[in-house]
Amino acid sequence: MALPIVQPYAYDPPSDTELEFSQEPERVRRQLQDASAWCTCGNCHTMPTEAENVCCQEIPQVVRRINQMPTPPACITSHPGFQVNCLNIYALQNMNNIYRADYGPVRRRTEEERFRFVAYRSIVSWCWDYLVQEFEWSSHHVQSSGFGRSSQILMETMLGSGRLTMCHPWIKP
Repeated sequence: MALPIVQPYAYDPPSDTELEFSQEPERVRRQLQDASAWCTCGNCHTMPTEAENVCCQEIPQVVRRINQMPTPPACITSHPGFQVNCLNIYALQNMNNIYRADYGPVRRRTEEERFRFVAYRSIVSWCWDYLVQEFEWSSHHVQSSGFGRSSQILMETMLGSGRLTMCHPWIKP
């Protein structure tokens, strides 16, 4: 005796694909817009990829850190802890020493690249409260502070495939 073949969704009504698509407003790609159209902190810049075009106010972990201030600043780059934890050269030297002791030397060619790597790890560990060794940085934006031209902060949560990015001018050209 042959077993019956199960046909999933055989008794479900067909979906109305026109209704599904008409309910969602057409989203204009951020990389085609001026940053002022989607940025709420006032410091974002339009970046080359869609994943990079995210305001710090859209990242819950960063907003949590911003809201710890009695008078929260509009942008994470205006938070007093940002300069101390992520840009201060002495803090970065110390973070570099800690990283080297835990994982070995940072494999970057120049001192600028090493400190930029440590600065990226620093903001992520500061906002997310943890960091893992395999944390990798992908290309991103940011223009203006002390770690090089057109630098990047791509923050990956390491929780699945989610990519989080901040686009702020904190690296001087």
